Amino acid sequence: MKPSGGLQNFLLINTPESMKKVLFGRRFLVGAAVLSVLIWFSIEVIFDRHVSTMSEFKEVRNSRTYDKTHKMALLVPFRNCINELKEFAPHMMKFLNNQRIPYTIYVINQVDDLRFNRASLVNIGFLERHPDCDYIAIHDVDLLPLNPKLNYSFPSEGPFHVSSPELHPLYHYSEFTGGILLMTREQYEKVNGMSNKFWGWGAEDDDLALRILHHGFKTIHPLGLKTGFQNTFRHIHESKRPRDQARFIDEYKIKRRMDVSSGLNNTRYTVESRNTTLINGTQVTFINVHITCDVKITPWCLMEKRNTR
Repeated sequence: MKPSGGLQNFLLINTPESMKKVLFGRRFLVGAAVLSVLIWFSIEVIFDRHVSTMSEFKEVRNSRTYDKTHKMALLVPFRNCINELKEFAPHMMKFLNNQRIPYTIYVINQVDDLRFNRASLVNIGFLERHPDCDYIAIHDVDLLPLNPKLNYSFPSEGPFHVSSPELHPLYHYSEFTGGILLMTREQYEKVNGMSNKFWGWGAEDDDLALRILHHGFKTIHPLGLKTGFQNTFRHIHESKRPRDQARFIDEYKIKRRMDVSSGLNNTRYTVESRNTTLINGTQVTFINVHITCDVKITPWCLMEKRNTR
């Protein structure tokens, strides 16, 4: 049995050298060899198509792919939660290194006697970050990502809410934008950062959600995850450290509408010190700051100091 001219040419082109000696050597091996080659070739085609399809699927699932031309400033508003930071820092180092994300962790530590102001600390972190960082992650120190599919790469399509309502372990209302939010430098500047009027815990992220919507951005959420609010993150807030949830009447008034009078462009503060250190083997840059409060505008910043945030 001898392969026809067309088939022989096809086999010469598509058959590995090791197989040609068998196919075109002794005649009694040719029949079996032709059959083996045709099976081998069919498997190769099917495999190539399968791998191509899977690669395309993976690209769609993780369309925000890694790009080393970008660098993230991971901004951690901070006060009196060193135990959480000791767990947070090495966890985030491992998580981000696995995604090959270039980053710097900034802990913006409020050292004054005023009530905690998360939004102002984020604004300060944005202003004090290294200019090489062209996007930020606003990140609670007590929220650890567990699902490796949570993507921390450059959010070019719009603000990316990593801890979206259906995934956050505690907060599930549709307007929720807290926990972990990625924004590019241009996006954060366009919305004028965050309001400086919220002292104590809560509501500042709801105001940021209004700013994002007002300026025409669409907040992007993780899709296709097989985890939910019970196992996408781990919440490590210490119960012995209660949150400062006191509210004044004027605070409730600003909470009902977007604050248009304060933000990134009028954040007032002084940097007491700045140092880079290791927290459980993870490099962290501390920026110790005093926030300036205008008591005529937000007198509630002067509430008695507590061990809260």
